[in-house]
Amino acid sequence: MTLGEFYRETYRPVQLVGCSPNTDEQYQIALMHWVRFAGAVQIDASPQAINARLLAKFLGHMVNGRSSVTANKTLHHLMAIVRGAHRDGVFCGEVPTVPKLKEPRRLPEAWTVDDVQLILAEVIKEPGQIDGVPANRWWYSLLLTIYYCGGRITAVRKTSPQDFLLDQRAIILRAEHQKQSADQYLHLPDQVVAAVAVIYSDRRQLVWPWPYHDRTLFKRFARILRRAGVRYGQGRGGLFQKMRRTHASYVAANGGDATFSLGHSSALVTRKHYLDPRIVGRGQVDRLPRLEVDSPDDDSRGGNPAWRV
Repeated sequence: MTLGEFYRETYRPVQLVGCSPNTDEQYQIALMHWVRFAGAVQIDASPQAINARLLAKFLGHMVNGRSSVTANKTLHHLMAIVRGAHRDGVFCGEVPTVPKLKEPRRLPEAWTVDDVQLILAEVIKEPGQIDGVPANRWWYSLLLTIYYCGGRITAVRKTSPQDFLLDQRAIILRAEHQKQSADQYLHLPDQVVAAVAVIYSDRRQLVWPWPYHDRTLFKRFARILRRAGVRYGQGRGGLFQKMRRTHASYVAANGGDATFSLGHSSALVTRKHYLDPRIVGRGQVDRLPRLEVDSPDDDSRGGNPAWRV
């Protein structure tokens, strides 16, 4: 039995019940890379079918032309399947340990208010319809909602009409679409409620229907961002997730609780991955007392122009 066969026959049906299509896709991508590297390795044929040396080579193969983050993520998904095969007795060897590659820690990058306004100015030009909804109103109301509530794109887009409470000016993001597996009740300003009210229909299954593949959603948003002339990153983290960082950064900059707003369990996660230092502020520097120091070439106060503290 190969890892792919074990994944399809046992791991996915048991371990990933109710998982999102994106989660399944990540595992499938990891398996695709593994097969391209190692071929159809029979994990039940030998205890050494998968070993540390082979996995280290696979990690080196993955990082060739890719980031260490991508390589580590691929190995993480692959090893989850290997451990599952070991628990089920399909793979009888020792589960090997391979150290992760060092990952550079980048500063979180959000959009500024000016950027967001450029994006919204562009989406109102979007032609056509999306499942019977004018595309410009669809995009405008969706992005405005994410900006003000800070929700993940999946959770927001899966909102049913019953969970968008026009009279209460609020949205409920349901647990089944959230990483934290918890409902969130989030207030919204009149600006958002008015934008959503125009497209709202309790006869539809979702407030924002999307009859296409998820990849198409991200590609179309990237096209809008290019037209707007704003900076966005590679992959999904630089698209809708960047709007989520914008929400968190401005909430924190104005004294709010960004961790609570995003539904995080740890403030460290919020600071590490979401708060853009350009927006949040000057950090601790303004807490330090000012030093009265003459620069080496400053003789405006007379006397020796050497440093003085």
